[in-house]
Amino acid sequence: MIVAAFELAGIKAAHIDYHFDDDERRLRIEAFAAGETKVLVNPSLLTEGWDCPSAEVIVLARPTRSRIRYLQMVGRVLRPFPGKTEALLLDHSGTVVALGYPTDDVEIALDGGERVVQERQARDKPTKAPSACPKCKFVRKPGVHVCDKCGFAPERQSEVATLSGDLERITRGVGEFEDADYRQSFYSQLLAIAAIRAFKPGWARHRYHDRFGHYPKNLAEVTEEPSVEVQNWATSRRIAWQKRGAALRRTAVHRHLAPSRVEQEVEYA
Repeated sequence: MIVAAFELAGIKAAHIDYHFDDDERRLRIEAFAAGETKVLVNPSLLTEGWDCPSAEVIVLARPTRSRIRYLQMVGRVLRPFPGKTEALLLDHSGTVVALGYPTDDVEIALDGGERVVQERQARDKPTKAPSACPKCKFVRKPGVHVCDKCGFAPERQSEVATLSGDLERITRGVGEFEDADYRQSFYSQLLAIAAIRAFKPGWARHRYHDRFGHYPKNLAEVTEEPSVEVQNWATSRRIAWQKRGAALRRTAVHRHLAPSRVEQEVEYA
């Protein structure tokens, strides 16, 4: 879809993903490095381990909450090259607002419990649940595309969602993303929201971590009237958390029903 949009605008573009064999990927990457192709679209294929210093522009068409992945992606265009004076980041995902500039100094802190948390998250990660065939309602095993009962193979639908909007140039100003006053104000507004909505202790600290990638340090525990922007941001985090909880509950229901019961319920749904 992105390639088609660029081609329609008269800009030569190409796409690569894991379906391409090594030779085909190599040819398209070489064409981009030589300047024959102006845009090279890829879903996480060139995030790391790929070096093309002449690349000057990166278009972030997907969001990420991982600062490491964000820096890896943007790092593709930050390498020096003769005649190259700057890199341009076109952010269609809101990642810059969420994680800051890729050149910001980030506070690094050791966490003795990080490995334990990661292991627990991996253990609690929900497995893919069985799904009903759209045609006959037979419950297929997880990951099965062609129905074992009627042979129906639904066409794969694109999950890409697009919204209309205009790109705006972001300037640092007084240093919105790394300024201590901004971080204190944001934390104080979170504390006020927590008090108004009677959230559990620690909610503001966790939401601060969502926003900046680390917990508040050396910040005062004082409240400040929350702005509309911060309130909307906090509401969006709560909605995302509720959706994730609903998905986990649906998965749990599928896990605990007997196979014959699942098929019968879907058959007469």
